[in-house]
Amino acid sequence: MNYLLGPLTVNQLEHFELCWDNTDLTTLTTLNAEILLTSYKDERFCQAVSGKGAKISVDGQWIMFALNRKYGKLNIAKNSGSDLIYSVAEQCHSDGKKLLLLGGAIDTNNSAVKKLREHVGGNESIFGYSPPFSKYPFSLEFSGAIEEKVRQIRPHVIITAFGVPKQEYWSLENGGLLEECGVRYVLFFGGAIDMVAGKYKRAPGILTKLGLEGIYRLILQPSRIRRYYKLLKLIPMIVFNRL
Repeated sequence: MNYLLGPLTVNQLEHFELCWDNTDLTTLTTLNAEILLTSYKDERFCQAVSGKGAKISVDGQWIMFALNRKYGKLNIAKNSGSDLIYSVAEQCHSDGKKLLLLGGAIDTNNSAVKKLREHVGGNESIFGYSPPFSKYPFSLEFSGAIEEKVRQIRPHVIITAFGVPKQEYWSLENGGLLEECGVRYVLFFGGAIDMVAGKYKRAPGILTKLGLEGIYRLILQPSRIRRYYKLLKLIPMIVFNRL
């Protein structure tokens, strides 16, 4: 079953598994409140996350609450990038495919690659690259460095960490390059690389169930306060069922 939430269609993914038979490029967005609000005001972003080959799953209690408010109680699995990144790494390793962690600070990226290699028990399937920082529109140096790395590694799966909406724009603009290099999946997993590297801790399970994971992250990262002010716009939309 698929469910319309604002301009996006949420796919009910009980279990996300990589499929190598499909040669078309697939993207996966783990939908949170920030991404939903961005999709309302940015048509190009909406195209990037919901166009051809795109899948959207639930990440966050606010989104779960919004779906339940609109459709009644649903049995939908929550798919967090911080959880899925491990199963993706495991499947790439077992299937002999390459995973590229793209973005984040250099030390964070290196640490995440090391920990995922330890997790799967091998070095041949997990790679990482942290390109030089660039605001959007991306500099020629930024775009060229990534293209060179993608052509060199030829990964089957890329997990991006440029931040919303830069990573989505990049995927949309480089679809031809990605398909040419054999990339099957681009996964927009947000801060999953930071989580794996240990830069930030996951919220305790009870806080996640209560929908307070965002508050926990705000305590750890006070700089996120401006982002959270913007998310308050979602509350009346949920309450009055206008999504």
